[in-house]
Amino acid sequence: MVLIVGTHSAAEQKAIRRHLQRKRSVDDDFVIRTVFVRSVEDALHETRVNTEIQAVVIRNGLPLRSQDRHLATSHWGLEGLGADIEAVPESERGPTLGRLIAEFRPELDLYLFTDGNVEEIAARTGETFTRIFFREEDCDELYSSIIRNVVQRYDAPFFFALRDHAKLPVSNFHALPVSRGKSIRNSKWIGACATI
Repeated sequence: MVLIVGTHSAAEQKAIRRHLQRKRSVDDDFVIRTVFVRSVEDALHETRVNTEIQAVVIRNGLPLRSQDRHLATSHWGLEGLGADIEAVPESERGPTLGRLIAEFRPELDLYLFTDGNVEEIAARTGETFTRIFFREEDCDELYSSIIRNVVQRYDAPFFFALRDHAKLPVSNFHALPVSRGKSIRNSKWIGACATI
């Protein structure tokens, strides 16, 4: 499951889902399902409660607060982050959200779409993001990046070798054809069965 954070309309959400489905190959081991949220608060809440999320795609220019009234009573909102989160400019909310998610869910792959200078943002955010994309130009590479990292995370060489071995045809080797049945005919306790 991929969490996509940004202010997308319903039509844009459908287009993104269609685009990701078209990229899917029959050889892919995983199927990407998407969840869309609109704000920093929604994204923090979703990453805390949804354990199926494998990757988070963050777009710059996010609203800080959720429009969902139920999150206003939640203890998992922005209250624990301090007053400095309110001072973060809108252009910096994407990288800030990535750092916050990486603190409590370091296993997630984080991707950032930005209009700013990719090299400068990458230098400033360090190892927080798996990959940083410039606008929508690199959207074609998003699917392959997500699949590649999820497959790498779930790579279990011993399990896969055991699974591949189990797929091999089973061959039963009995010494009966080689011994021409002597083991049965010369047996004292099974000799009676050989004559049948």
